[in-house]
Order: sequence, then structure tokens, then C-alpha cells
Amino acid sequence: MPYQRKIPENSKVRRQLFPQDNTETQANKDNMTNVLQELIANDRQRSIKNWNFDTLKELPVDGEWKWSKTDEEKWIGVKAKKSNEQENERTPVQVRNRSVPPIRKRRRDVANEIDNQTVKRRLSLDFKG
Repeated sequence: MPYQRKIPENSKVRRQLFPQDNTETQANKDNMTNVLQELIANDRQRSIKNWNFDTLKELPVDGEWKWSKTDEEKWIGVKAKKSNEQENERTPVQVRNRSVPPIRKRRRDVANEIDNQTVKRRLSLDFKG
């Protein structure tokens, strides 16, 4: 039987079974974890804003994209078309600040009007005498 040495319980000597990692390495890991969590949160907010889809819950959000689920449990997004009423509501009214100059008639139109208003007479240059 091998010899076993007993360490008294009140002794300060202990073995460290699981050595601690370097504190700098742990700080780097924590920093990278925080950076990745921020990137994931920013990506989630961007997807909600751009595509009206919450990637964390995997559910559509109300907006201009309409989402439908396929038979294979996948989502398909289609950008909804705006109706004419919606577009007309957003169209600003244009106010004309300048007056429009009067439309002038062309010379040939004026000449035709004079011809239409006068009586044409046929002149005969035959002198019988």
C-alpha cells in the first residue's frame, strides 16, 4: 500500500487544481464579448428599421415590408406597394407665386381670324365698253 501523507485541515498549504487565467486575457475576452453583444444589438435594430423583422424573436414587425411564412418554416419578405391614396396624401400642394403671362396669338392665327371676319369680294378686271 502506497504511503499517503495527510495534510492537517488547519494548514495553509493547498494545491491549486484549476489555475486562474491571466487577468489580461480575461479582460480581453470580456471586452470582445461586450463588443460582440453591441454589434448584435445594432444589427438587430438595423434589421427592425430596414426590413421590419425582429431577428431575435424571429417575428415580423409592422411596417412597409410584408412577411409570410413558407411551408419550410422560412420567412419571405415582400415590400408592400403604396396605394394612390397614400401617395396623394403625402404629395405637397404646390403654390404658384408668380403670375402666368397671357398667351399671345400667332400672326398666322390673327391673319386667319381677319379673313374669317371679312367678306371676300371677287374683282372683275374685264372692261366691256
